[in-house]
Amino acid sequence: INYANWPSVLSCQAQAYFVAGILMDELKERDFDFEEAADLLNKTGFLLTNLDRYDEAVPLLQKALDIRRRKLGIDHPKVAETLNYMADNYEDQGNHVKAQELYRQVLAIREKKLGPRDEEVGQVHNNLGLSYFNDFKNDRAETHYQRAKEIWETVHNDSLVGAALFNLAMLYKRQNKKDTEKLFREALTKLGAGPEVMLAAVTYHLADFLSDRSRDEEAEPLFKQALLIREKLFGKEHPQLLPIILDYAPVLRRVGRIAEADDLEARVERIRAMSR
Repeated sequence: INYANWPSVLSCQAQAYFVAGILMDELKERDFDFEEAADLLNKTGFLLTNLDRYDEAVPLLQKALDIRRRKLGIDHPKVAETLNYMADNYEDQGNHVKAQELYRQVLAIREKKLGPRDEEVGQVHNNLGLSYFNDFKNDRAETHYQRAKEIWETVHNDSLVGAALFNLAMLYKRQNKKDTEKLFREALTKLGAGPEVMLAAVTYHLADFLSDRSRDEEAEPLFKQALLIREKLFGKEHPQLLPIILDYAPVLRRVGRIAEADDLEARVERIRAMSR
């Protein structure tokens, strides 16, 4: 194998996965330590995690971590990167305790190397908040969400502040706290015109919050806006539209727009038929 060409291979995920397979086969025969191998393993582990191929990703990330620790030191930023990918992997699998342990290691490294108010440190706080939210540890989730928001306000990143406000709104909604609607609306203000994926999510969940409180006239235009954004992103008959449509159609019925509700419910059936 010509290892000299590996850095260029890293630019293509499909090739990275193919070469990583060769690499892992060779690891069974002999061991080696060089940074390009760790880079490849790290990238491929990230790719496999995003493809929900968690068990395949773990050994690649673990080997990348071992190499990076030996070659770069235990508190190098690239070590934190691999630890973060491993944490994401375990979080996606529902192993919140393991994910939180790894995120805390990432946080320690990034605070040491970047300072406590760096944007990337805010991202780790946000990841920890999400993990604690999924683990139903609400107080810990709020602590990390608030810290992420404070950091992102310091660096003047409105999109990230909007994301933190949305996460806080979802947490408050779960606990039926009084400031839930206020947080949703503040998130929309901060997000402005995008990113559209987040904008659709905030708009949809605010609409859902209002409809749950019998405020259908206020909820209806928000459902419509969220649906239009997702249609733009995914097309008109994509499964990503189903949650919005399923909540929007009953609202249309309640406000007397029966034909529109019928049309949406017919679209649900088409989408489900295509997904079978």
